[in-house]
Amino acid sequence: MIFTWIRYGKPDVSITFNAALAGLVAITAPCDCVTPVGAFFIGLIAGFLVVLSVELQAEKILSALGIPASNAINMFYKQIILQRGLPFEVKLPDRTPTDISMLRAEELHAELEKGYADMKAGRTKDAKTVFADIRKEYGL
Repeated sequence: MIFTWIRYGKPDVSITFNAALAGLVAITAPCDCVTPVGAFFIGLIAGFLVVLSVELQAEKILSALGIPASNAINMFYKQIILQRGLPFEVKLPDRTPTDISMLRAEELHAELEKGYADMKAGRTKDAKTVFADIRKEYGL
C-alpha cells in the first residue's frame, strides 16, 4: 500500500490486494526450500511486478497511440462527466456459457442439435480461423 501511495499519490486497496495475492502465488511453489526472509523478498518482488506490469502494459499501448498516461486519464474522466457514467458498458453476460455437466439429458441433446444445425447450415469456422480471430481481437 505504501508503494501505491507513493506511486499514485493515494493508497489503492485493490492494487495492494492484487500485489499481495501475487506474492502468495509466487512463494507457493518454492515454499519448502526458502527461508522466511527469502519468502518475504520473493513475495515483495512479485507484488511490485504485478503493480508495475499493469501500468507498463497500459503505457505501452498509450505510447503507441501517442497519448501520455496523464492525458488518457484526463480523457477518461472527461468521458465520465460527458456520459454521466462510465464511457463503456459494464454488465453481466446475458447468458453464461453452457456447462454440459449441469445439463439434463434433454438439454444436452438440444444443445447438440443446435450445433448440428449450425454445421449443416455452414455456420462453422475451422479452429485456425477462430484462433486467428481471437488473437486479432485481443491483440495477442
